[in-house]
Amino acid sequence: MLRNNDLDLRFDLDGEWDFTLGDGPRQSIRVPGAWEASTGDFRTDGPGVYTREVDLGPEWQDRRIWLEVDAASFAAEVFVNDAPAGTHRGAWSAFQIELTDLWRPGRNSVRIEIWKPGRRHPVRETLAGFLPDVCTTFGGLWQSVRLRGAEPETPGFTDLLWTVAADGSVSVAGAIDLSRPEPTTVALTLGRRRITSDLAPNQTRFTLALPKALRQRYRPEAPHRADVRLEAWASDGRALARTSRRLGRRWFATQADTLLLDGSPVHLRGVLDWGWNPRTVSPRLDDVPGQFTRARALGFNLFKCCLYVPDEAFLDAADAAGMWIWLEMPLWLPSMTPALQALARDEYRAVFERLHHHPCLAVVTLGCELNRATSAPFLRELEVLARRYFPGALIGDNSGSAEAYGGVRTDLGDFVDYHFYADPHFFGPLVQHFDRGYRTPKPWLYGEFCDADTLRDFRPVQDAWWLTTPTPLDRDDFLAQRDHGARFEAAGIADGGAALTAIARRQATAVRKHIVERVRRRDATGGYVITGWRDTPITTSGLVDDTLQHKFAPDEWRAFNADRVLYLDRDRRRLWAGGDRPSPREPYVFWSREATELHLCLANGCGPTQVGRIIWELLDSTGYPVSGGDQPAAAIPAGSTREIAVVDLALPSVAVPTAFRLNATWSADNAEVLINTWRLLVVPKPALPPVVAVAGLEMQRPSLQALWPATVWAPLSEAPASAPLLADRLTDAVLAAVRHGRSGLVWLTEPDNRLTRQVPFWREAIHAVDFAHFGLPVHDHLDLTAHGVAADQALLPDAARALEALIGGPATRATPWRRFDARSLVWHDYWQDLVIESGRCAITTLRLAGGLGEQPAQLTANPLGVWLLARGLATPDQTP
Repeated sequence: MLRNNDLDLRFDLDGEWDFTLGDGPRQSIRVPGAWEASTGDFRTDGPGVYTREVDLGPEWQDRRIWLEVDAASFAAEVFVNDAPAGTHRGAWSAFQIELTDLWRPGRNSVRIEIWKPGRRHPVRETLAGFLPDVCTTFGGLWQSVRLRGAEPETPGFTDLLWTVAADGSVSVAGAIDLSRPEPTTVALTLGRRRITSDLAPNQTRFTLALPKALRQRYRPEAPHRADVRLEAWASDGRALARTSRRLGRRWFATQADTLLLDGSPVHLRGVLDWGWNPRTVSPRLDDVPGQFTRARALGFNLFKCCLYVPDEAFLDAADAAGMWIWLEMPLWLPSMTPALQALARDEYRAVFERLHHHPCLAVVTLGCELNRATSAPFLRELEVLARRYFPGALIGDNSGSAEAYGGVRTDLGDFVDYHFYADPHFFGPLVQHFDRGYRTPKPWLYGEFCDADTLRDFRPVQDAWWLTTPTPLDRDDFLAQRDHGARFEAAGIADGGAALTAIARRQATAVRKHIVERVRRRDATGGYVITGWRDTPITTSGLVDDTLQHKFAPDEWRAFNADRVLYLDRDRRRLWAGGDRPSPREPYVFWSREATELHLCLANGCGPTQVGRIIWELLDSTGYPVSGGDQPAAAIPAGSTREIAVVDLALPSVAVPTAFRLNATWSADNAEVLINTWRLLVVPKPALPPVVAVAGLEMQRPSLQALWPATVWAPLSEAPASAPLLADRLTDAVLAAVRHGRSGLVWLTEPDNRLTRQVPFWREAIHAVDFAHFGLPVHDHLDLTAHGVAADQALLPDAARALEALIGGPATRATPWRRFDARSLVWHDYWQDLVIESGRCAITTLRLAGGLGEQPAQLTANPLGVWLLARGLATPDQTP
């Protein structure tokens, strides 16, 4: 346990130390800091040997002396004048080692030998968190170091537990380490209020409380804190010990599935940070207030420290800024040995004791995505510890949930926490799959989700060490980033990825907007944590880039990432297929002249709204209003999501696919205004040739006949040579037809190992679409109007060569719909047009009939799929 006494002398040891790493040369190194930042050696795990000569002033004579280290990674052994003084294990906890018996007058040598996680101390047995998987482990004195001195019989406070209750009562419990028994008085002071307690000579433990002492609440918009002082003095009036903390009054709780802050509904919107900082290598972040300001500009009110423990300066900055912090302890993929369990107990207790007083700490989770290697009794033990130190915070046992990762189910958490990294059409079914009406209602807090890689501008980081220096990490996504130059060249990208990065950022906003609004449809409170905050060596899903600058427009994000959000929902239908089945509607695509029902809703994650109005307009591409409406909107209760308008909309008649924009504005009597907007696509039913040659597609025949009753769907062997081909696989007959000049579309409805690979459609993908090729309105990125055709297969990078081999001759290829993988940096195709001699054949893996997740269940309900099918069947001189 750490000694606390502000009356102690301190001697700062931050600054230059002599240093050697392994068999390397002696050099000077600056403390605090990870040794990798100074040496450029990321492979050697130790020993890192820090040496410093110290000459204390006369005021230190006859004092007890401790070495105090705020954190060192991972295993430290301390020597004074070459004599061993003590050891410590753990990368996250502060420690004190007494040096008194080894200290001599005059100059003394302090040596600290450190091993980081690696061969000697395996990563999965050291609570190393996720940083080793981002890029590298880190080692050394990564936080501050000092000497502490006190007169031999001067006590200090230990085992302190500071608490601010829901009603503002302030208390502290702890002990005073008296070296000899004597009557002692302890006092707790806040402003003008003080309470004292007289301790008997042999009494060391105490509890002091000031009822309802903190009246002002701690809020993000007004982060009020108060200095609370703890003192002890002897019966003769001698001051013995003093320490203080800055405390804030806030109390998180749950009521059924509603998340509450001091009794009122609250919505938490977080960004996930893994502690990545290429400058320091360790999780000591730069310009923390500035980063909080940038996060808040995008609508966020929470910062998740994912699998790392930040330094106290970070939490001080969060306290001052009113930024909620989610502290996730660094237990992930552990090799759960008895030694690791013992380490976790010690580290958790030490970290909790040191940091628990910070009012910014809103959520604490004990680990992440834990499987059965972590036992229920062990989690319960840690949960009891967390609740002791964080009574007014939300506690989670296993971020990501036990059931999703095969862990032991304990049901200890205050909230439901899933990590749904999903394409948009699978998100709703995932929620439905894991939702349980029979379980105790709890708020949902998605601890990680909704990533969207965007590629990166490599120019500012061309010489970054993580791109040029060998590290232990050999993940494919990391190696691809290091090899980006060669991969760009192979992919034919000459601008360093600038154009694709611009597309990807707009696409990422569209994807995240859809998923976040999908979340708010279910829950007004609770919340989520979007992955991630900053680009890293293995992902580009950050909301800020490598230089900590916004990648997205704050005004655009705050429209859907706020306490109150307008969202859009569609009408519901069912499909009869020998029985009722759900028939999902495309969220943003409609038939020409379709009469539909749209639901405008408001998710209210805070207090009740006033009565207001809702105004909506449907605008064409020139901004001209096609239709609109204006009606009163009832007040929305606190913590509720409610429908505020039902729009009976008749879509315009169009001859070609046409984009429109639906704008909605809600305004309350108190002048509060919410605005949101959605891009819609209206599609006409296209015409087809009178005869189409069909191969396969047995399951689609009813839909094809329903859509085009005048078209004859003739078997390939019977169709006239002029009839275009529609096939669902490359059979010998289909290949022969293509080889002999028959044009058409091969719509691959199933995987083909010769040609396709399973890849996510939206995640890790950047779509490069020639919209004009498909007769679609030109747009600067692919948005969720493609929701219904999103595929789970794409054509392999070498599919063209494979097709030429199958056809038996050369083919000219066009690739109007491509997927660039933001991690592996290679192309895949969703559509290829091949010209073989006199014929033209299109091949696609797009889900023209939907059928995945929340996509339409059949071709007749998928307007974009129908249009693309007709486009694929059109001859070069035809359009559908």
